[in-house]
Amino acid sequence: GLGGARRDAPAVSTAPAADAPSALDPGGGPAWLLGATVVGLSPADPGWRVLVQSSTDSLELLAAAVVVATGGYVEPRAHRSIAGPRPAGIMTADLAWRVLDAGLLPGRVVALVGADGVAADLTRALVDAGVRVERLAAVPDEVRGEARLEAVRVGPRWIVADTLVLADRLVAQAILLRGLGLVDGRPGMPAPVDDDGRLPLEGLWAVGCCVEPDLAHRACAEQGRRIGRRIAASLGQRTAARA
Repeated sequence: GLGGARRDAPAVSTAPAADAPSALDPGGGPAWLLGATVVGLSPADPGWRVLVQSSTDSLELLAAAVVVATGGYVEPRAHRSIAGPRPAGIMTADLAWRVLDAGLLPGRVVALVGADGVAADLTRALVDAGVRVERLAAVPDEVRGEARLEAVRVGPRWIVADTLVLADRLVAQAILLRGLGLVDGRPGMPAPVDDDGRLPLEGLWAVGCCVEPDLAHRACAEQGRRIGRRIAASLGQRTAARA
């Protein structure tokens, strides 16, 4: 499977082992390579060739099937219709979390867009860190400020804030499929799967937020289990047919 972990998931490793294999036996069981990024995916005969890059090494994996679980990303300001200049201080929720995790503050007064539990969790963390938070139910119509954000406008009302955090919408991250012609260049295009999680190319599947983006990840685990059982059944049928 190709994908990452949620920010609250336990870390197992930050880099591939020094003796990581260049090819995996499809019947050899699962292997984890954390701290690495898939940079290429192409058909092999049979199966798929996966090119992986870490900070220290690169390797090539061979697999009978590939599950793309590359998740999504919070839609940034660049993809939204917000009038005004582009000052510093406008960020997505994931960056705000990273700033807090580093022991820093994203700003003194944060206008935070979002209405679900994800926004509520971030609001609590910001308030606990001493930040004043103005909750917004929708993206502001306009921003003001040159070097740094000064205020945001919602309807006729200007709200003073030095930081705008977007925590309201996740969009699919399926860019790995562009090279295979399965998605185009538009941001946020989801992986085009059928009801069983299959992509149009044999041995290629997708699951989770790269298919159905959900900021709270409510259905990802169950969807993963469901699709995983179908993949196992499909590979078992192929093995039986070759026997």
